[in-house]
Amino acid sequence: KTIVEIPEGVDGVIFASYNTNNNVVLNVDRAYNSNVLHGKKYVACGDSFTHGDFSGVANTTDNYDYITGQYKTYPWHIAKRNNMDFTNMAENGTTTEDFLAIYQNIPADTDYITIAYGLNDYSNNIPIGTIDDEQPGTFMGNLNISLRWLSINRPYAHIGLIIMPAYMGNNYRTATEAVAKKYGIPVLNLYTANNVPLFMN
Repeated sequence: KTIVEIPEGVDGVIFASYNTNNNVVLNVDRAYNSNVLHGKKYVACGDSFTHGDFSGVANTTDNYDYITGQYKTYPWHIAKRNNMDFTNMAENGTTTEDFLAIYQNIPADTDYITIAYGLNDYSNNIPIGTIDDEQPGTFMGNLNISLRWLSINRPYAHIGLIIMPAYMGNNYRTATEAVAKKYGIPVLNLYTANNVPLFMN
């Protein structure tokens, strides 16, 4: 058995197989070809959990990427690990009502979209509404409007909703799961799935 040590910071490794004449007969880019996320375009939307709220903390290379101008929150790590083209559209303190102002700005060629709202909807007492709400002003209505539009106008994008591991009331978590189910969108509920290593810092 041969053990290959890969230096830290290497983005990809190519393993080559040779025949007896020392000619390369097979190149297997294990880091790239087997990774469906590699090189894909990823947009993250949400509040401070997604954007990063380091109020009162100086920016350092530990929490801030000076090259991209983004905080090193979970979507940054996902994109960095998989060499994705990443845009963070999240803003601190935002709600699903704020999402209505930006969701149509998600580029048409986006491959992956994650959406994580609810904490500020809860703290700002935005009404839950019902699964049939079609007007803005309620949590479920805002999600209905945005998710329906994205499903129609970004049909090739893989969309996922994230429920953060912070208290926002069971009704908001349940509402998120209900609307996601309506559109066939997967949900990562970090409030209950506490074994998912999302917050790596």
